[in-house]
Amino acid sequence: IDHVVDQVIETVDYAMGKSTASTSTPASSSPRGRTPVARTPAQLKFTTLVSTVLTRADITTPTLLTSLLYINRARPYLHIALEEWALERLFLGALITANKYLNDSTLKNVHWALCTGVFGKRDVERIEREFLAVLDWELGVGEGEL
Repeated sequence: IDHVVDQVIETVDYAMGKSTASTSTPASSSPRGRTPVARTPAQLKFTTLVSTVLTRADITTPTLLTSLLYINRARPYLHIALEEWALERLFLGALITANKYLNDSTLKNVHWALCTGVFGKRDVERIEREFLAVLDWELGVGEGEL
């Protein structure tokens, strides 16, 4: 979860011009020896949302890995002007897109909205459409990319 949160934060910061680094920065504290990074209250709240959505939607490892790949692909094309909800929108866009691409039977947008506890069905639909547009509908994933 910390890695997903870090990747989303880095990508949003990059898209807002806050960071010019193209590689990962140290992640949050973990037993694997990573350097601790202080999180803002908004980032802590986002971490909770990520954990909640992954649990409620019963997300599999392949879906999560594909989401991370999509976030990485979207990074050069994202331009975010308003920070409010940017983390949540990027995360959900990638996760919903990956889940729908990889699974024949998936949650409906109304259920994704319930999983977040934050967004409504129309918000989820808009997030999904905007993310697909950023990826230019290029959703194929090769083993080498993963």
